Amino acid sequence: MSFTLDRERIAATEDHVFLVGDLAHRAAVIAFSVHQASARSDEPFEVVRCSGISDAQILQLLTGVVDEAGNFLEKGILSRAAGGSVCIIGVDEMGPRSQALLENVITSGQFYPTGGQLPELCDVRLIVTAETNLKSLTQAGKFRPNLFYLVTEQVLVVPKINEQIDDIQGVMLQQLIELGARNKYLDEEAISLIVAKGYLEDRRELRNLLKRAIARNQDEKISFSIIEAVMSEADLIGIAPSNLAKNVMSSHESTNDDIQRRPSVLDMPISKEINLKSGEAPPDLVEYDRRYWQYLMDYVAGDKKRAADIAGVSLRTLYRRLEAAGVEG
Repeated sequence: MSFTLDRERIAATEDHVFLVGDLAHRAAVIAFSVHQASARSDEPFEVVRCSGISDAQILQLLTGVVDEAGNFLEKGILSRAAGGSVCIIGVDEMGPRSQALLENVITSGQFYPTGGQLPELCDVRLIVTAETNLKSLTQAGKFRPNLFYLVTEQVLVVPKINEQIDDIQGVMLQQLIELGARNKYLDEEAISLIVAKGYLEDRRELRNLLKRAIARNQDEKISFSIIEAVMSEADLIGIAPSNLAKNVMSSHESTNDDIQRRPSVLDMPISKEINLKSGEAPPDLVEYDRRYWQYLMDYVAGDKKRAADIAGVSLRTLYRRLEAAGVEG
């Protein structure tokens, strides 16, 4: 079964979803794509990142804070996402109290805000990820057994982006259209070579590769030989993805101090304005990625520093992601 079809079928259920596989920095985007393909797509989508913060902080982020009269001083994610979906990145980082809260939310549909005496009703779908083997943590007594089974009702295996065959043709077509080459197409051998050489991992270099191929090709079909020749030129000047990866890796690595300084919650509901129209086929992950970054920049009114903090990436990475998605900062 293809990833896209698997995702749509799982999204159509009301089950909680556990994401596994090649998530990299795409966990929130993939979770959002599940949300958008579900019956909850008209409702809010919220993200909480559990890494680097305490159990008490996670608890407060989820439940919010009320005063002595029970009025919210700050609404938590569970309240803001009412009727929608909550993506929990790093559910294995949760401590005993936040695990108990999550289990209670799923089983009883309610929670107690921090400082509150009365329960709040809660209807959310959970889409979670874990950095470590959740079953092993459960067997070791570090994760609640009942919660383990509750958050793994459905498991969505995310392949590497260059294995998502359903999306690759769309990526290529989109790039050619953006480059003004609507009448051109790549043959299957050319696409296979692009995938094998890792160009899908760097959308900017993929764009440049196609620009060079378009300039050298008069026919409608861009063949394997044209792509191979352009790649050879890139290798000569050291700009192929394999060479670039060595140079940019260190600039993307985050220190523990960086993680501690960044907000752990993606403090923004995904607005209804970007939902699918009735009867419209769900877009591929490339389009979801573009929509995510566009909404983020709109949300922060162009403030790149704030956008980077919310997304949990460096400024340099933010610039790369915006450019790759075709979003103006």
